[in-house]
Amino acid sequence: MHKPYLLALDLGTASLGHVAFELDEAGTEPRGILDLGVRVFPDGREPKTGEPLAVQRRLARGIRRNRDRGQNRVRRLVRELIETELMPDDEQKRRAVFTEICPYSARHQAATDEVGAHTLGRALFHLGRRRGFKSNRLADDAEESEYKAKISDLREELNGQTLGTYLYKIQQQNRQLAEDGKPQDQQALRFRQGETAFYADRQMYRDEFEQIKKVQGNRLLDDKQWNRLEETIFWQYPLKPVPKGKCRFYPEETRAHIDLPLSHQYRIYQEVNNLRYTSEGTEHELNRRQREMLYDKLHRQQTMTFKSIARQKDAHGAPYFPSDARFNLDVGSRSGKLLGNKVLIDLGKPDMLGELAQWGANKRLNDKKLNDKKLNDIVHHLIEPAIEVDGKTVIQESDALIHWLLNQLPSLTREQAENVCKYRFKRDTAAVSRKFMEQIVPVLRDTGKIYSEAVQELTDDNGNPLHHSNFETGEVLAKLPYYAEVMPESVWGAQPEADRDKAPEERDEDAWQHGKIANPSVHVALNQLRVVVNRIIDRLGHPPARIHIELTRDLKNSRAARAEIEERNKQNKKENDRIREYLHKEFKIQNPRRSHFLQKIKLWEELGKQGARLCVFSGDTIPACKLFNGEVEIEHIVPFSRCYDDGMQNKTLAFKQMNNMALRKLV
Repeated sequence: MHKPYLLALDLGTASLGHVAFELDEAGTEPRGILDLGVRVFPDGREPKTGEPLAVQRRLARGIRRNRDRGQNRVRRLVRELIETELMPDDEQKRRAVFTEICPYSARHQAATDEVGAHTLGRALFHLGRRRGFKSNRLADDAEESEYKAKISDLREELNGQTLGTYLYKIQQQNRQLAEDGKPQDQQALRFRQGETAFYADRQMYRDEFEQIKKVQGNRLLDDKQWNRLEETIFWQYPLKPVPKGKCRFYPEETRAHIDLPLSHQYRIYQEVNNLRYTSEGTEHELNRRQREMLYDKLHRQQTMTFKSIARQKDAHGAPYFPSDARFNLDVGSRSGKLLGNKVLIDLGKPDMLGELAQWGANKRLNDKKLNDKKLNDIVHHLIEPAIEVDGKTVIQESDALIHWLLNQLPSLTREQAENVCKYRFKRDTAAVSRKFMEQIVPVLRDTGKIYSEAVQELTDDNGNPLHHSNFETGEVLAKLPYYAEVMPESVWGAQPEADRDKAPEERDEDAWQHGKIANPSVHVALNQLRVVVNRIIDRLGHPPARIHIELTRDLKNSRAARAEIEERNKQNKKENDRIREYLHKEFKIQNPRRSHFLQKIKLWEELGKQGARLCVFSGDTIPACKLFNGEVEIEHIVPFSRCYDDGMQNKTLAFKQMNNMALRKLV
């Protein structure tokens, strides 16, 4: 017969302690220890920086990939230049072309007059090596802001001439400056990030290619050859969509973007339904009239302060709230305001979607406007314009996206479509899917119920009622599975393409099949928990009757929180080193490793300035000479037997004699 046991676990960021207690027949009280131990493991981060170990590997992999792609493109370009007889087939002769023909001169000549085959080949090869910056519409503004001003300045400087001609003139000026003995006044010919005043974008190189093509015509190349070279020079791997997590209610559905108009409605209805106000000392829920006013206002205004909410009046001048109303959500973290449906308001501007996206007079989108579904479909595609190309999902190019939007909404002008496609949506996701939002938003809006109560009004696809926090299925497993199998809503990144061609033994098969939590410390700790618990089950022959687990707060700390803890630990170490040096110098205590010595000095210094450090019981001064001669002890302010608090905040210094007297009085 199996003995029931209690498994106690203490899970930290880099260790896992366990004790298996045998339980009595009733299964309530422990009566012995069956197993215990500690497992130590790395936390998946660099010790010095706290960065995940995968960061450096990912950066190195990205550098290698970009290098390989660039080299492959250049090799392909050289092959095509040889095939079109713009470059010699012989390698020595080809090297001579690269050496003897100046690339800037070749680009200038090719854009202004007819040139020979090798000069044209040299110009096109140089264009293929220096293609300029191409904006990524999925990048945030901070990433591109440093380029935009420099690109704009360079475009003004070009004043209609090609980039190659502009650089050729600078090269000639630099040669003259060198001859005049003024090399310090020369300008850089290469555009380098952070080093040059100007920066070239991809369109400048495309414009130069078109000018060269126009001037050279079909003397040396036919249209098919020109198009093939253009594709090779300017082709770029398309972006891929970022993997998203799963919905907590419908794990087969991905999470919705937080900038969908629907997502903003989901947030607004929750916040308004959670809102309470206090008047004359009594807390009140909002009535339907008050809620409808706020629903409407927050779809028309980007923010509403709580002061302005309290002053709102209806069309007849009747106030919605008492003049002394105070709101429960008016806390510092909200900056004294509620946020509106910013995306819907911005898209409703005349230079964007205009009336197509404006909030209707009936407090929902009018039938004359876009219906909710189509509007959210369009915004979803604008946030992440994923399309299928050759069996792969990639991000649609900006020009193609504009064309798509005009097909979806023929009434838009080209300018409106461009403005909408340039709009910077947030690409974060909510914890739930669009499917769940579409179900719960009408309930929140029509009933005014808070989120936890509104969820109970819903059922899943099988007719089972939903719960806002209880996701237990009632199934009892013999062993712990991989965590993603039972909590798919918390993981992402299943079956990444980078590991697709690897054998199962060459990759983390569980993570590849099911995905993993993004935080590496949590991922490692949960895997180690699975290993330890399953080994205990194997050793004792059956699962535990009960499990008690204690989690360290550090396990899910953010990078900033870990940095703060690390800084605090450094300060503590510095302080301890100072005290050790003081103990060695003043008391001749060698290598004071015991915390007892360090604590005494810290508590002594906490009593005040030198000469004013008094015993809390007698009021007598505690001099340094009596700290380690047996007369002074560390004392608990509240007896340890009563509070079990052995921390420094519950300790002080006292003379031993007075300490004993205090103990007798307590007894």
